[in-house]
Amino acid sequence: MNSERQRVSEFGKLENGLRQASDWYLWGPYVRPSMKQRVQDIVDYITFSVFEKELRLLVEVDKKFGGRIYLQVAYDCECFRTGAKKEWHGRKWYLSEHMTDDEIVKTAYVAFEAAVKHEVMEGFRYSGTTVFNPHVDFRELIAISDREVRRSETIDANMEI
Repeated sequence: MNSERQRVSEFGKLENGLRQASDWYLWGPYVRPSMKQRVQDIVDYITFSVFEKELRLLVEVDKKFGGRIYLQVAYDCECFRTGAKKEWHGRKWYLSEHMTDDEIVKTAYVAFEAAVKHEVMEGFRYSGTTVFNPHVDFRELIAISDREVRRSETIDANMEI
């Protein structure tokens, strides 16, 4: 048995409840300050802007659900409904405990890409209405998923091509 397996075998068991388990189950293996600093050092070299808007990348530790390190895009923009300017935060992009520098950089890219796609979805409108609203609950989308647009099997002979 290697040293890490030996160390983990001494932990309390999660099935006995968090109070009887070790702190590892509460905070996870991710909270070493050196790991967060390593991610921050890499992220400090990353910049991103689109249409003259600068987006920021935050490095945070999830204190509520296991202490994992995550990346999150933040930027100031107007709400697409109210027009009020505020700081917007994207979803949390969790990093693996086995993260490589490459994973950190590529996760940052995906985080920025998702933030831009989110804004594109909100900004695409037909007759003033957002068509691809990213805030619509997936259950609502399922409820209308059978309403497909189908092409007519015949072409009107009088129709100009």
